[in-house]
Amino acid sequence: MALTRTGDQWYGETHTDITEYFHATADGYPIDHITESVCAGCGGRVFVIEFDESGTNAHRTCTSCARLTYLLDSEDWWHPDPDEAEARYILECSSCGNDQFEAALGFTLHEDEIRDIVLATRCTEDGLLGYCLERKTREFPSRHLLDKA
Repeated sequence: MALTRTGDQWYGETHTDITEYFHATADGYPIDHITESVCAGCGGRVFVIEFDESGTNAHRTCTSCARLTYLLDSEDWWHPDPDEAEARYILECSSCGNDQFEAALGFTLHEDEIRDIVLATRCTEDGLLGYCLERKTREFPSRHLLDKA
């Protein structure tokens, strides 16, 4: 692992650096649980990530097999008709414009339930690490979301 920092930007060489990034940049409550995004279809770890107009719902598409998977409970909140949705955003690296990432969800727990959720990504082109989704839990019980990365 080679987590490095240049100015205010963090870089990693492999998907395992995302875990180190969570711990190095924890602000406020520490991350209690991390779930890496792995394709259930082929085991792939590289994805195109798309957000809805709210910016709090996302799905990922595996670059190896094209399997689409909603993150967390996003499918429940995603607009059912793509033609009527206000906007959709494909995540792009802020430094190189690449749209392929490795990803993991970090969870902060409180009284055995999820309090906060953050999505961290690593650009597969230049290794830039960053957070692209942060939100509070919207439903309880919430522990079932730990496996929905």
